[in-house]
Amino acid sequence: MEKPLAEFATELVELLALVLGTGALSSVGVYLEQLGIAALSAGDVVVGAWMLGMGAVLLYGGGWMLGYETLVPRAKRLLTSSAE
Repeated sequence: MEKPLAEFATELVELLALVLGTGALSSVGVYLEQLGIAALSAGDVVVGAWMLGMGAVLLYGGGWMLGYETLVPRAKRLLTSSAE
């Protein structure tokens, strides 16, 4: 049975928001990792370690939690429901 257009559009908007959130968190995480490496190489160990830690948290949150555990299953569900 096909989904109503409004329900499909809602799921598509949610999927787009997840894609944007995943990309934003991952991008900021990579940026903090680069800043952390630069700070460590400049000799500022505390700030560099903090940036590396926060970058790792954001990469985990964006790439794994939002991307792999939330975005991928919803995208599969949306694709399989639209294929039926």
